[in-house]
Amino acid sequence: MFQLVLTACRCYAHLAMSSASEIAGSPPPLGPHDRESFFRAQQRNRRATWRMTMFAALAALVMGVPLTLVITPLFYVVTLVMAHRV
Repeated sequence: MFQLVLTACRCYAHLAMSSASEIAGSPPPLGPHDRESFFRAQQRNRRATWRMTMFAALAALVMGVPLTLVITPLFYVVTLVMAHRV
């Protein structure tokens, strides 16, 4: 009895799926509906890369100036102490 019900369910599911695909005409394409060309994506990513390069250079400058102001006096002190001992 259970086997008969299981077989009927499989057949019904198969019919429902085949009739849905026949109504649509063809199976839906795999992937996104609004595809982007490779060259357009590459151009967009290149623009984004230039922006990130500018932000990274600005961040290095903003962090580098205070770091230099802190490290330079320490470097001079070490250099002067070493030169005095010689």
